This record gives sequence, C-alpha cells and structure tokens, in this order.
Amino acid sequence: GVFAVRATPISMQDFTGIPLEMNFKTSLKGLFAITLLTAGSAHAAGFSYQQVDYPGAVATGIYGIAGNNLSGFYETAAGVANGFTGVRSTRAATPTLVSYTYPGAVYTFLTGINALGDTTGFYSDALGGLNGFTVKAGVATPVSTPVFGSMVLFGINLQGDVTGLVAPNSGCLTAFSVITGSHVLFDDPAGDACPAATAMTEAHGINQARSIVGFYTGHGSVVGFLRSPTGRMSDIVVPGATATEPNAINTGGQIAGLYDDASGRHGFVLRDGTYVTLNVPGAVLTEAYGLNDAGVVVGDFLSASDGQYHGFIATPQGD
Repeated sequence: GVFAVRATPISMQDFTGIPLEMNFKTSLKGLFAITLLTAGSAHAAGFSYQQVDYPGAVATGIYGIAGNNLSGFYETAAGVANGFTGVRSTRAATPTLVSYTYPGAVYTFLTGINALGDTTGFYSDALGGLNGFTVKAGVATPVSTPVFGSMVLFGINLQGDVTGLVAPNSGCLTAFSVITGSHVLFDDPAGDACPAATAMTEAHGINQARSIVGFYTGHGSVVGFLRSPTGRMSDIVVPGATATEPNAINTGGQIAGLYDDASGRHGFVLRDGTYVTLNVPGAVLTEAYGLNDAGVVVGDFLSASDGQYHGFIATPQGD
C-alpha cells in the first residue's frame, strides 16, 4: 500500500486487496493535531518540518497542497480509508481539517487539491472497483474513463484538469489526463510496452501550464518524467537513485517527489536544476507528494520511534 515501502511504484494491487495496510477509517469530521518535531531536530536540509496526525489514526499522509489548502487521507485501527481537506496556518498549531467520504464509497482517498479548494481523488466501491472523482464547490462528480477498468486520480490544477492512471483489460497501467474536457491516454515511449506485466506509466502532478510529472517502468528501473504541454517527454532521475518518482509540479516548474537509493527512501525537490533531498528528522523513510508555489512540501514519513506513518509539512527556510 501507499504506507508500505514499495520495491515498485503504486500498482492496482496496492488498492484492490482491501483491507490494506493503508486502509483508513471512515469518520465524519475531525481535528488534526499538528505538532512541531522536537526542537532539536525541527530543522534539516533547509526545511522546517511539522508532523501531522489525525487523532486515533494509525497512519496519516498529506498528498496535496495548493496555497494553504491541504488534502490527504488517513487510516485508523478499524482499517477504513477516509480523505480530508483543510487549511494550513502559519499562526495556529492545530488547524481544523475535515474528513471526507465520497457518496456511497467504501474507502475514499483525496490526493490532489488546487488553490480554489477543488479536490480530486479516488474511491473503492462495494465491488472493489476503483473510481476517480473531483469535488468542486462542494459538488462531487465522477470522472469517466475512456477504457473499461479501474481509475486512480492524483493531480488537479487551477483549471480543473486532472491526472492519474487507468488499468485497461490488458492489465497494463497507463497514464491518463483530462484536459479541457478531453481524455488523453499516454505511455512513456522509453518504458516497458504492453502487454508486459511490468508496463506502467503513472501521471501524478499537473500545473497551470499543463506540464505533467510522473514516472514509468523501463528496463528494470523506475524513471521519472516531465511531459510538456505539447506532449514531449523528458526523463527525471535523481543522481544515484535506483527509482525516481516525481509526484508534484508547481507553477514555477519546481518538482517534488521521492526516490530510493542504497540508503533507503527520501523525498526530493528539483529546483533550478538542483536536487534537494528531504529527510524528516527521526524518519526511517520520507515520501514527498505535494508542492505549492511557495516551495512548501507535504508528504508522509515512517517514524523510527513508533513504527507508524505520519504526515508532514516542510517549509523552506530562506536558503
């Protein structure tokens, strides 16, 4: 699952074996307790880190940030998934975040959010199918898929364009976007080709210019990509990494994601051609999923002290 260390990127198998390691509990509304990490280790690698935990949850992750708007999902001991939205505050240590359940869903995962507060995500239904949706001005709308199969959505920009992946009957995972109402399916030409079982391209982040970031499998490795608005694909590879997974891109073209190397899993930000590593103090691993225009990064980390996943907000410190 998302909260498990993966040797490979997210696959449909991560979500279809419900209950999952990332199963989250359905609840109505809740307050998130956001606390600073211990004073001696609150700053690292040019960032100040905040830990985010949903009360009673066994795992929490923040997956989207735009302006101060946040989105994510959490898991409790009962093993049911639920999403949340909220607003980051630089003044309050405990901002109010509200749980969200897609109507009729068994599990709900909120992933992307834009500056208007519109969100995207996916839910599982009673039959175990995965379905993408958006919520705009409080109205939930399913997103149709151009092929028969499951859909997972990850990103949404200010125009309401969305990105994700679909799993057609072939079993291959194909990147997917809906831009100005038009469905686009695409695979990285450098990746493994269908019908190979390893064939996979995932589209995660999209910015206002409609540049898209994600990753694909190719030749036994996981490689990041940047897709230009005209469809040109460029690789993104953190030096020394065995896997690179970009997850978000902001208006200025900065990119955030995660990578694996010989020492484990880390978050990263790519800005001005330079890779900056994020390691939450006290974490066994760090995963970055969201990035706003101010360079604030969100994600989750596995704590060495309690063995649980927690969300984080990483604020750049004037470097």
